[in-house]
Amino acid sequence: MLRDWRDTQLEVLLAEHELAGVPERDFPNDGWSGARLTVLEHARRRFVLKRTSWATDWIARATSDRQLREGWVAANDLFPVPPVEAPYLGAAADGDALAVLMPDLSAELIAWERPSHARALDAAQLDRVVDAIGTMHLWTWGDGIPGCPIEERVLLLSRPSAERYRAAGLPVGDRFPPGGTRSTGVRAPLRGRSCRTSPATQPPSSRPLPACLQPISTAISSSPTSRSWMRIG
Repeated sequence: MLRDWRDTQLEVLLAEHELAGVPERDFPNDGWSGARLTVLEHARRRFVLKRTSWATDWIARATSDRQLREGWVAANDLFPVPPVEAPYLGAAADGDALAVLMPDLSAELIAWERPSHARALDAAQLDRVVDAIGTMHLWTWGDGIPGCPIEERVLLLSRPSAERYRAAGLPVGDRFPPGGTRSTGVRAPLRGRSCRTSPATQPPSSRPLPACLQPISTAISSSPTSRSWMRIG
């Protein structure tokens, strides 16, 4: 039976890892979601505590993730998809928020959107990462983990969504190109066929994609984790 992360209080989770009373410091990051990260240090080990909620996480709201499904994976150690690991130490409730405890993986994360840095990984490493992510998305998570509607997931980073984010004053809206993609049509290969999102003579649209991807929606919509914290074994 799956454990509900809301049944455990944050104080209990911290005590289990000898972190009761350990002071927290802000953990600078370039995440998009609105989650707050802090760092705790004890016995020469560094831990990261992530807090997120329906009210603060625009991705949760955009994907109808009222159950905060990442907490279910973190609380139940549900990641049997080698070579990918999710190094969660546990999840708990902190008021209305989800708190996820993790080891600090700063030294293992891939640099992203940092043009002044050297190349983060070579082609062979990139192939390994992409293959692992593909394997992760083919895993069927089962009925116990809260899902995510396919349309909300597929259109999360679409141009219409970006326009809504900007209108709502969300900083993430400014990270999209102002005009969106300028291609006249988008194709998504699937089982020998393709989904054209718009005729070549019309502006591009992503609306047909959810229906095209419906046959594999269980795998796509159920992947509940934050990719930035995946570790390739």
